[in-house]
Amino acid sequence: VSMLLKGGPAAIQECKELIAMVSGSTESAAEILTRRTAEIIAQLRVSEEGQEGLAAFLEKRPPDWSEPR
Repeated sequence: VSMLLKGGPAAIQECKELIAMVSGSTESAAEILTRRTAEIIAQLRVSEEGQEGLAAFLEKRPPDWSEPR
C-alpha cells in the first residue's frame, strides 16, 4: 500500500476507475485490462503529472505531485 500511495494522484484515480470497470464488466478482465491500460499509460505519460514523474526519476529525486510543472 505504501508504494501505491507514492503514485501520482491522476494515476491512482485511473487505477481505481480501471478496477471498477473490470469488476463490473461481462468482458474478460484480461481484454479490458490490456486495451484500457495501454490507453491510460499513453495519456498519463504526456500529462503534467507524467512529465513530473519522469523528470523526478531522471533527476533521482522524489516527484512533487503538489505542483504542476
